Amino acid sequence: MKRVLTNINACYVTELVTMLPMYKKILVIFLI
Repeated sequence: MKRVLTNINACYVTELVTMLPMYKKILVIFLI
């Protein structure tokens, strides 16, 4: 069970990292 939780956590972190550039672009668009 613990291994599954850590696996889900790793997937979540990688998704956040891949989405960061898009969030930055959205923030820039809002700031302009």
